[in-house]
This record gives sequence, structure tokens and C-alpha cells, in this order.
Amino acid sequence: MPEQSKDNQPTPEKDTKLTLEFLRREEIRTMRKDLARLREREAQEERKRITMLQKEKMEKGEKKMVEEIRAKAKQMDLEKTLDRLSSKKRGLILKKKELLSTLGQSEKEIQITSKQEGEIGRKIAILEKKERKAKPEQKQKIEKERWEMEQQRKAMEQKRWGQEQKKKETEQQIKELGWDYQATLKQEEEAREELRKIRKIKTIELPRRLSRTEKILIRVIIIAIIALALVNLFILLFFHFKLK
Repeated sequence: MPEQSKDNQPTPEKDTKLTLEFLRREEIRTMRKDLARLREREAQEERKRITMLQKEKMEKGEKKMVEEIRAKAKQMDLEKTLDRLSSKKRGLILKKKELLSTLGQSEKEIQITSKQEGEIGRKIAILEKKERKAKPEQKQKIEKERWEMEQQRKAMEQKRWGQEQKKKETEQQIKELGWDYQATLKQEEEAREELRKIRKIKTIELPRRLSRTEKILIRVIIIAIIALALVNLFILLFFHFKLK
């Protein structure tokens, strides 16, 4: 059998070097695979992050749009309310003028009726004096005239009562109209104040906070960096002790 040359003969030192070389190559392949997996994982996480950010941006945009639409609708409702209240105020003012005119007319009518009633009363007093001094044949005629005057006075009295009742009703209507006008003013002021608040609303952009996905991704990257550093340290220590 031919003898093996000394250079080709296996020795413990050569076996150790081959083993170390094999381990080194295997470790490099493993590290490459780990790095590839890590990069793929990072790419997936980045795609997820981008997708979530786009979704959050769309949701925020939609929410802001909905809020703006609601605010605009509220503003339009308030403006319509103010127009309605303003129209109502004008109507109340006109109604008050009419009632004041009616009240003034009622007061004039009461004065005229009271004056007529007083004149009739004075005529009745004169007839009563005549009746006391009149002869028997004249009394019947005077009594008839006095009775007619009494009927006229009663009619005037009824008329005055009706006019006074109308005056009271008009005064009550004016009072109620004043209450309604004050309530309308209050509603108008509240609507104006609410409208001012809506117009003063400004969107304040706050600093963006990291999402949960972004926090997880940062942790994964930190852990991967630490793991890679530990692997490199282990390889260096392994070769250091083996080569001694």
C-alpha cells in the first residue's frame, strides 16, 4: 500500500483548523440567513406600519371632514335660527305698534263714552229737579223723559265697561308680547354666542405619538442589533480560545 505523505496525513492541528473553518463558514451562513430573515421581517413590519399610517391618516381625515361638515351644518342651522328670530322680532315690534294704537284708540273711546255718560247724568239730575217742582200733570212727561235718559246712561255704562275690558285685554297682550320679545332676545343672544364659538374653533395640530406598531418595530430592531452584537462577540471569543 502506498504510504500517505506527511502533508496529507490528518493531524489534530489540521482537524481543529478544518473544524474552525467549517464552524466559521456555517456561522456566516447562519448569520446571513438570520440577517435575511430580519430584513424580511423589518420589511414586513415597515409595510404594515405604512399601511396602518395610511389608514390612520385616512381615518383622521375622514373624522376631521365629518367634524367640519357637522360644524358647517350647525352654523347653517344657527344662521337660520337667527334669521327666524330676527323676523320674529320684527313681527313682535309691528304687533306692539298695532296694540299700542289699539290701546290709544280704546282710551279715547273710553274718554268720549265717559263724557257722554256724564252729560246724560247731568241731564237726569236736571230732570229730577224739574220733577220735584213740576205740577202733577207735568210729572208724567218728565218721568218718561228721565226714564229714557236712564236707559241711555245704562247703555253708555255698558259700552264703557266693554271698552275698559278691551283696554285691559290689550294691555295684557302688550305685556305678554313684551315677555315674548325678551325671550326672543335671549334666544338670539344664545344663538349668536354659539355661532361665535363655532367660528372661533381652530384645528390645533398636536405632536404625533408613536403608534403601537412603530413601538414594536423599534423594539425588534434593538433586540436584533443586540443579538447580532452578541453573536459576533461569541465568534470572536470562540476563535480566540481555539487558536491559543
